[in-house]
Amino acid sequence: KIMAQMIDKYYYATGRRKTSSARVFLAPGKGEFKINGKEASEYLGVGSIWEAQAMKPLKVLKQEGVFDVKVTVLGGGINGQAGAISHGLSRALDYYSQVNTSEADLEAQVEMIKALEESRGDEEEGGSSGEVRELTMVQWHKELRKQGLLTRDSRRVYRKKVGLVKSRKAKQFSKR
Repeated sequence: KIMAQMIDKYYYATGRRKTSSARVFLAPGKGEFKINGKEASEYLGVGSIWEAQAMKPLKVLKQEGVFDVKVTVLGGGINGQAGAISHGLSRALDYYSQVNTSEADLEAQVEMIKALEESRGDEEEGGSSGEVRELTMVQWHKELRKQGLLTRDSRRVYRKKVGLVKSRKAKQFSKR
């Protein structure tokens, strides 16, 4: 099942959450992030939890300011839309990493990872190093998966049932 594809020069993916659906177009660039024609901070609110949620995949992979992102998002409220953007962006980044890593790169990076793990084993005996190492593109999928960003959050609002106030809430019962 194809989760993402290439359209013109963009890496395209769809993200969903609750009743929201986001179409994400990703391309290497200067770090522009537009949602429905507006800046992300303007659309979701400057420094809001929704802006942080939508940008999370870029933050996790330390790729802020590397990609231009254009999003069209429909349906739901701001919370569902932020979740849909995050999901779509994760899928697009994952697809980008798959397309841009060749077999030779993959083998070289696997060797490098093994060498790093061996050197890390030596360091643990002598003490830990405070360095933060860059993620290679091979590790992008693993990191996004670990953070739960590639999994669609399928929770929905239950429908209201007949005779109840909400989906499960009933009127107060009076014995007498």
